[in-house]
Amino acid sequence: MHIPQSMLHGNICPVTLSVSVIAVGSAIYMGRRSVEQLSINRFAGVSILILILQMLNFPIAHGISGHLIGGVLAASLLGMPLGAL
Repeated sequence: MHIPQSMLHGNICPVTLSVSVIAVGSAIYMGRRSVEQLSINRFAGVSILILILQMLNFPIAHGISGHLIGGVLAASLLGMPLGAL
């Protein structure tokens, strides 16, 4: 992660865990119920493309680097529920 260690407190982690479990579960549910069935090959291809593109970092300022925001690309190519996965 690209955040300082002091930002993660012990009492916040269970809350973020429960929110993320609900979000991923609902994305799986909505992805399975979608009218347009996506092939596994397209899902895997977009996932690999995003993984490769996120390996390219570019400098922003004094020691800070940035990279591609893969979630936006995945959501635009695969749709919202599958892009979240």
